[in-house]
Amino acid sequence: MNNMRDEILKSVLILLIFNSFVFSISKEELLTKTKSYYQNIYDVIYEVRTIFVNQTDTGTPAITLVSNEKVYFKKPNLYKLEIRGKNNEVKKVEYFDGNETWVYEVMDKRCVKRLKNLFKAGKFLGIESLVKNLIADKIEILGEEDGGERLYKVDIKLSTNIKQIIWVNDIGIVKKYYEKNKQGEIEIIFRNIEINVGLDDSLFKFIKPVDVKEMQEMQPDKVEN
Repeated sequence: MNNMRDEILKSVLILLIFNSFVFSISKEELLTKTKSYYQNIYDVIYEVRTIFVNQTDTGTPAITLVSNEKVYFKKPNLYKLEIRGKNNEVKKVEYFDGNETWVYEVMDKRCVKRLKNLFKAGKFLGIESLVKNLIADKIEILGEEDGGERLYKVDIKLSTNIKQIIWVNDIGIVKKYYEKNKQGEIEIIFRNIEINVGLDDSLFKFIKPVDVKEMQEMQPDKVEN
């Protein structure tokens, strides 16, 4: 009888400890940490893995697209984007120095200057825009997970048509993002994040190697009336 009572008490104690652990931080505190972290970023280096599964009609196989990138970004608008292969080899690099956009295809030894400059804040800074507009009433901490560190799983309730979940660590960094919408599902995983390392502007300027051929970007055909 005593053994049964001890087991029941042990189970209750474990449950109480677990619940206390899961909710060891309030959503207000977590949100404050996250906003503060992203507001104080001046430059950043990170690796990102993106998995997209498209929404298909019944009976049609889903298509899964996976990309691996390393990004260098400096505010307000300088970026260097490395697109990497399965073995982490650099396949393509995109540069924007504030004035010109260059795309360098490493394997093919060719490059092209974009006719139109397209500034890309990148997925990491896209998260910054997301958390900037969050309020405590629009999030719910679902619990914790172990991703090599303690991660709070947070449900974002900004839209009834889009499901969004973020995983945030103790200092406010979003390490994973998940979204499900009409187009499909996307999962974004951030790794090896370094902020405010003092990136030099020269990093974002493309210098053409001597053995690389410069190509001309094709202009879209004009539509005649």
